[in-house]
Amino acid sequence: MKIKLFALILLVSGLCSAQPVNPVQKKMDVTKLSTEAYKLIGDYEFSGFRVAQFLLPELSHFSYILYSDDKAMLVDPGRDLHAYKAFTEKHKLKIIGVYLTHPHADFIAGHTQAIADFKCPVYINKASKVDFPHDAVYDGTEIKIGKAVLKIVTTPGHTPDSTCGYVYGEPRQKHPACIFTGDTLFVGSVGRPDLLGVKMPASRLAEMLYFSLWNKLLQAGDNAVIFPAHGAGSLCGSKLDKKPFSTIGEQKKTNEYLKNSNQKRFIALVMSNLPAAPGYFSHDAEINKKGPKVVDWASLPNKHTLPFESLASQKYYVIDVRTHEQYEKGHIPGSIPIPASKRMTSWVGQVVPVKFRMILVVDNHEQANDAALRLIRIGYKPQYLFFSEWVKAGRKVSKTRFISVEEFAKKLDSDRPPIILDVRTQEEFDTEHIPNSVHIALTKLADRAIYLDPLKPAVSVCRNGYRGGIAMGLLIRYGFRNIETLKGGFLAWKQAGKPVASMPKPKQPMPVKPHSDSP
Repeated sequence: MKIKLFALILLVSGLCSAQPVNPVQKKMDVTKLSTEAYKLIGDYEFSGFRVAQFLLPELSHFSYILYSDDKAMLVDPGRDLHAYKAFTEKHKLKIIGVYLTHPHADFIAGHTQAIADFKCPVYINKASKVDFPHDAVYDGTEIKIGKAVLKIVTTPGHTPDSTCGYVYGEPRQKHPACIFTGDTLFVGSVGRPDLLGVKMPASRLAEMLYFSLWNKLLQAGDNAVIFPAHGAGSLCGSKLDKKPFSTIGEQKKTNEYLKNSNQKRFIALVMSNLPAAPGYFSHDAEINKKGPKVVDWASLPNKHTLPFESLASQKYYVIDVRTHEQYEKGHIPGSIPIPASKRMTSWVGQVVPVKFRMILVVDNHEQANDAALRLIRIGYKPQYLFFSEWVKAGRKVSKTRFISVEEFAKKLDSDRPPIILDVRTQEEFDTEHIPNSVHIALTKLADRAIYLDPLKPAVSVCRNGYRGGIAMGLLIRYGFRNIETLKGGFLAWKQAGKPVASMPKPKQPMPVKPHSDSP
């Protein structure tokens, strides 16, 4: 028993030390983490071929393996290919190519990784003008995969070079059996047209999208199954459905964007109520065009950083991926709490500029592996630091507070009540909020924090505390010295029976009678 206990102590101390992890062990861990991250949610049978559908929940990213006989094609794969390798090995398939519907903006795709690992071609629209080795495709290009035929159809709108892949089985029918719609058509939504900024007006792309939908996709046959690149939670569109697939016929009936064929109304609708696009989107799109660097997964996590004092400065973004409870007890000054979870990837992407050096504060190698893997998928190159090393080096440790509902309520009744900073979305705030709250969505906090007095006490509030913690860390970074977070967020406040308010809905205007010029 003593021997086992001694071995356990050695193991724990090894995890907390600065010594590098055995490369073989790290590779095994990363492979397992990656394979488990991509969920196989369906393996659908069509005449002459099958489609395996994978979901990466943290990015709401769907990717696919189109396979027939012993041949397989990857469609819009993520950067780490371990789950696809496991599937093809199990089914004795040979990967003969990768099809990219367009250069994605919200994740680093696995096309150059596939070139290195499988020695296969990458098929992408000639109009994408990419820099990596590829087979350029055009409108009408056909690629054979066993008994299946993948036909490329150009569908500009989300981007000027977007395509969709129509798949025909055997015997070949007039209409495709299924369509890989990329970011052109989602279940319940369509691709956003505003990601190119000044490079191309959103209204022009929205007009292109209209013609791609009505003149091409909606003519593909009502029974054609659509397989999009994203589902609910993705920032590549608005109001995406949770369903992983649908049909053209079903979308004609249920998709809000397709119910009215008036072009002007469609353009107005598709350009309204779009979620804020993270800053890393443009960076990732360019990386995907150039060709991402091939990752040596055995080297994860990236470089181990020593606890140098200047780390607690504006030169770095220090992201603490430990739990809120650990962060509250002590953290590196200026660090931002973004606990490792499926939400971490998206929020890091929205608050951390890609070009800044990022340091991850972790407790152990497993945590470092997990966080680094998530962030590499969207183009970051994080380094890591053990918090225990920071403490042992005698560096300064800060403490912040996640206060309870009751304590918060007492503060609001005091002579010096804090500012209530609600960092949820506009829609969430309008529905219900704590009375007298100031609303600044977390995605806009970097630009609008100047409206707040950094000398006044403030409490950040979100739905359940996750975004509130990020807001607290950001505000401390911006110079606020008396900022706390409501533990459990607005949900905890409401469940405690505390008062809530809502924004009044605008009254419908009275109909105006048409003016007549006749006497």
